[in-house]
Amino acid sequence: MTKDPHTEAQKYSSEAALRSQLKDPAAIDLYAKAAALEKLALGGLSKTALRTRGILSVSYTSLLYKARMFAEAEFAIYQCLSDPEMPDHARVQHRELLEVVGDELLLKKHGIRYTGQEFLLSLRGGLIGTGSAPLEVAIDTIKKFTSLVNRVLEWKGKFPFRTTGQMPTEVASLLQARVAQPMSGSYRFLVRLTEPEETLFSAKIVEPADVAGSVITSINYAVLGKIEPLRELIPDHDYRDAVLKLVRNIVPDGKSVRELEVSHVSPTNRETVYFDKRARDYINTALRTGRPESDSETIKFQGVLRALHLDKNWLVVVTDKGEHKRFATDKNVLDDIVGPMVSNAVPVTATERGTKVRLIDIQLAEDQ
Repeated sequence: MTKDPHTEAQKYSSEAALRSQLKDPAAIDLYAKAAALEKLALGGLSKTALRTRGILSVSYTSLLYKARMFAEAEFAIYQCLSDPEMPDHARVQHRELLEVVGDELLLKKHGIRYTGQEFLLSLRGGLIGTGSAPLEVAIDTIKKFTSLVNRVLEWKGKFPFRTTGQMPTEVASLLQARVAQPMSGSYRFLVRLTEPEETLFSAKIVEPADVAGSVITSINYAVLGKIEPLRELIPDHDYRDAVLKLVRNIVPDGKSVRELEVSHVSPTNRETVYFDKRARDYINTALRTGRPESDSETIKFQGVLRALHLDKNWLVVVTDKGEHKRFATDKNVLDDIVGPMVSNAVPVTATERGTKVRLIDIQLAEDQ
């Protein structure tokens, strides 16, 4: 009895999906075999079976994509779209897949690939419109979120804690955040994690799913003030302190942005955290809890951050009256945390002993 190519294709596809989850390199070949069988099934259809043709054509091009045969998938999609008899539902899916395949071809040219780990960031309220946002707000949110992902990457990779400068090249090459186009509905955009192609099934220093999962869990614990779970998740004090401050940097101010939603989307799961400006209080409490006691007098000061030289351990805040206040800084005052605050209003907490004023904490004012 002759076996049905479509049925056989589905068997190979199911086996490939299982092996892919186990990081078995054989998954790619299985998807390729499934695609070849689905092509046979598609070619054997009656010209009047339009609905079935649409379904199988989408299955065929999708299997080529999963087999990482991107050039072949692109060619097949164009063939399907040029077919005047192709059903509308299939045309929509082919066009969507064509965008994804085109992006994959671009990445492949540069030796990188998507990991399947994504973040969907949604800004709402304040100055955020439907599908639009002030340019500086959108760029600022993306940069700050990327800084958070990078710090978690360094922590999960067990790299020495970085106090100054940019993330080392050898760390950045392991995993990178790539921003996709904004999506309609409030103001939403995708941040997709990529990695070098040669790490597809090889031993890795970090697992993308582990990094992405730790990012969303860290945000959840931070904005809800879950101090003990956060300590268990990130035992290292320096990394925990840095992550708390980086999460605080993305907390909405209540004016330009009222609420931020962060979703971690993977092939098998979706986890979402919502938060507004009230999260800042929880994070500040967590930071104070982990701070050593000081016998010096504590002062609070507010102004605009105008200058800093963290390599030489100082920064300067200027009041509305033009008064310059210079603060000595410690190693926990980090470039990726303080950098986005330059030229913005900042409340500062410090200790004062004689003429020596030492910074304890600095953050963006709530109306920034």
